[in-house]
Amino acid sequence: MKRPSGSSAESISALMTRSLSPVRLAPLLILLSGCVAPPETASLYGDPPPTEEEPPESKPGLDIPDDVVWGEELGTSWGCDGMDDPAFCSHDYVALAEGIVGPGFDFEACRADLVAEALDLWAQVEADGPPRTPWTISELAAGIREASGLAELRALRPRNIELHVTVVSSEMRDDHSDHFLVIRDPMLGEVPARRLVPNSPGPHPAVLVLPGHPSQPDATLEFADHQRGRFLAQNGYDVLILSPRAYSGRPEHDAATAMLCADLSMVAVRHLEALLLKRLLRSLEDTGIVDGVALMGHSGGSVQANALARWDHSFDAMVTDHFWPYVDVGPCQDDVDDFCVPDSHAPRLLPYADSIESKDDPDWVMPLHVQEYGYPEPEAIVSFLDDVFARD
Repeated sequence: MKRPSGSSAESISALMTRSLSPVRLAPLLILLSGCVAPPETASLYGDPPPTEEEPPESKPGLDIPDDVVWGEELGTSWGCDGMDDPAFCSHDYVALAEGIVGPGFDFEACRADLVAEALDLWAQVEADGPPRTPWTISELAAGIREASGLAELRALRPRNIELHVTVVSSEMRDDHSDHFLVIRDPMLGEVPARRLVPNSPGPHPAVLVLPGHPSQPDATLEFADHQRGRFLAQNGYDVLILSPRAYSGRPEHDAATAMLCADLSMVAVRHLEALLLKRLLRSLEDTGIVDGVALMGHSGGSVQANALARWDHSFDAMVTDHFWPYVDVGPCQDDVDDFCVPDSHAPRLLPYADSIESKDDPDWVMPLHVQEYGYPEPEAIVSFLDDVFARD
């Protein structure tokens, strides 16, 4: 695949114009043409949904409305090639990219080209900063959806799919409960997440979280324990944290470059995963269990959330602690002489980076709270959200 060099100004404008051709889409359209909602079997989703003659059993903190098919398989693993930590699981993303480009595609050569391009672009951004182009709110939103590949990815996903949620672990604590969930999606595979539910009477405002790269197994636990997730739950917020797969070292590089070789990006994938979680929370909101949804990110998750908030204006508020220009490359964790790109590397977003990153931009269409990296003042987050949701 021929890719533009990042060493000239023309290359940045060229990044905005690449799109996925119908020929490239054909293999995946064939692959997905038979996709339907999976059967309601206990092996995938726990017990089938109760009938009218069998009312659902109440489960504290886990009420899920009728349009969500859910089950409970406590003590089981969510399973990605036998790996316990989602951060090292890249199989679903690589398989998705392979289905798009078709057989015979030279991923090795494409990955080498992408790393070379990333190094050129990073040198350019370090020297000159990202391009500064004024965009209207609607232009920025449309540009992010198109440049990230989200528009193409959403077009490929089968429609009218029930949301299948399986609870694989639950722990009751003094002031909140902790539940690890798996959402099954025919395109994205098994999407893991952690939900922290206050024990106090609801409804509770919800916070959808895209966490940072973990230094311990499971990014959701790290956010819960060290980036204020449990603190939010203790203060009356229903916290749903995405557990990103392919979120460390070589597996992240493999997934990110595979999606870029398919003219998509992991930014688009993270946004689509966030939309699945938002759908669950909005369904809970429709039944009076949740009252509003804010978006929050940390570190690399903030980079993804910043772009998401700039095109999806349905969130009630945004909380972030990090900004980055969507061009990133560095030594792989396992080889300092080799280079990897992370999931936030999406060169076609570079023309929009300055607008996405603008903390003082009056065109943010939702209340915005920016704090120092790592959220050293958790009380300020709660105070901000309490004001947004008009809580006493």
